[in-house]
Amino acid sequence: MRVPHIILDSPVVLSTAAACTLIYGLSLLHPGVLSCFSWPSWRLSRLSIWLPLQLLSHSLGHADWGHLQHNLMLLSLVGPPCERFYGSSTLMKVLVCCSVAVAISHWLLGPSNAQILGLSGVVFAMMMLNGFSGCRHRSVPATAILTASLWLVAEIGPLLRGRFDGVSHLSHLVGAVVGGYCGYAMGQADQRTGGSRFQQWLSTLGIRKPKAVPASFHSQTQQIGQWLSGKAS
Repeated sequence: MRVPHIILDSPVVLSTAAACTLIYGLSLLHPGVLSCFSWPSWRLSRLSIWLPLQLLSHSLGHADWGHLQHNLMLLSLVGPPCERFYGSSTLMKVLVCCSVAVAISHWLLGPSNAQILGLSGVVFAMMMLNGFSGCRHRSVPATAILTASLWLVAEIGPLLRGRFDGVSHLSHLVGAVVGGYCGYAMGQADQRTGGSRFQQWLSTLGIRKPKAVPASFHSQTQQIGQWLSGKAS
C-alpha cells in the first residue's frame, strides 16, 4: 500500500502564505519591521529607498494574528484553483498589478491619516478571477456577476457612509476590479487578432493592410490578456 505524500501544487500561493507568516513572526520580535510592509497615505509618506518596494510589500504585512489568519484562510480557498487554471506566472502578474493598484488608490482616495497592509485586496482579486474562469469571447459568466454583486455591495456600503472600521474597503473594491478585469481580459486572449481570412489571404500576396487605427478597448483588453497569460507575440 502506497503512503500518500504531500504535493506542492500551488507554489505562488504557498510562497505568499509562507512570506506573510514569516513577516508576521518578525513583527512580533521587532514591531518596527511592519513599517517596511505597509503603505502610507500621501500625507504620511516620506521619500525613502523602501517606498518603491512598499508598493508590493504592503500586501505581505498583517497587523495581528486574526488579520493574518482570516486572509490566509481565504487565500488557501481561492488561490489554488486560480493557480491551477491560470498558471503560476499569470497569477504572480495579477498579484503584482493588484498590489500596485491598491497602493495607488490609497494614495489618491484613502484616509489621509491611515496606512494599509494585508493581503485582502489580493484575495478579492482571486475571488473575481475564479468567477471569470469561464469567461469567453465578449461574454461574462453569470456566476461572476453573482460574485461581484454579493461581495461588492458589502464593500461599497461603508465607503458611501464614510464609516471607518479599521478595514480598507477601498482595497477590497480595487482588488475585485483588478481581478475581474484581468479575468475578463484573459478570456479574450485566445481570440484571433490576425484579421479576417480575406485580410490574411491579402497578406500572403504581399498586400499590406492600411495604416492601423488606434486600438479599441476590446483589442487593448485582448493584448493585456495575452500578456497576462504569456501569449503575447
